[in-house]
Amino acid sequence: MAVLSTTHVPYLLALGSTDHLVGVAHGASVRDTNVTTRLADGRIVELLRGDRLDHEALLGARVDLLFDQPFGRSDLTSRVEGPRHVMITEYLEEHPLGRSEWIRAFGAILGQEAMADSIHASIVARYEAASRVIGSIGSRPSVFYGSAWQGRFHGASSHSLMAQLVRDAGGTYWSGSNGPNSNVTLDLEGFLAVADTLDHVGMALEMDHPPDALDLVGGERRIAAAPGIVRGGFYGNSGTSDLFGRALLEPDVMLSDLILILHPELPIDHRPTYFHRLDQ
Repeated sequence: MAVLSTTHVPYLLALGSTDHLVGVAHGASVRDTNVTTRLADGRIVELLRGDRLDHEALLGARVDLLFDQPFGRSDLTSRVEGPRHVMITEYLEEHPLGRSEWIRAFGAILGQEAMADSIHASIVARYEAASRVIGSIGSRPSVFYGSAWQGRFHGASSHSLMAQLVRDAGGTYWSGSNGPNSNVTLDLEGFLAVADTLDHVGMALEMDHPPDALDLVGGERRIAAAPGIVRGGFYGNSGTSDLFGRALLEPDVMLSDLILILHPELPIDHRPTYFHRLDQ
């Protein structure tokens, strides 16, 4: 079998099915060492780089089951013949437990329903236990989480995975006034005005070293001095952690990371994995 999204790999890993994996997309973005080792020695081939599907590699790998996702695909795989083609849309789930529950779909397809059900039940139990740490907190700090690119700042809507995590971690997610289903895009001046009012500003990054405040905001010095960054800046770095892979099956860890950031006053024994304060 093969996957055309790196987000599918952790589900196969959890079910112990990677021995049957012969093809992946975007190999450089895969974090699991078992898969990267097999990529390096040729037992797994890279099928997709950028928007180009390597049809010859797909045929040569003799793939009989192809996991794909429709986002941005156009007709990329519409002409693929041979393997059974299964579309996976876990990225549409707004709740962390909704994304992790996709392991049950993989389990059903691969004939491992009982194992998948057991894994997900454990995930739910751990997530609910982590969320109970919040209890009856007195205040909910305001939080923005997004990304910076070429002087513009982008944040997900209030109906998003990160927004749900922030709420469950005892925060108030800031998503502007565009409506609950709309993403937010702000220019430098607009974001500077917002950042001055927030308790925490978090950014998604991809780099091979611990970031500083300037990295967090794309080098914009005026924003780097905002209170939400100086006192409450945090980040998720997909360059050093499997933020878009294994994290999907560890929503309880992501939640505990955020609780530690938003409520350091709570007695939680936890080491950050996916989200870190700037000063950590």
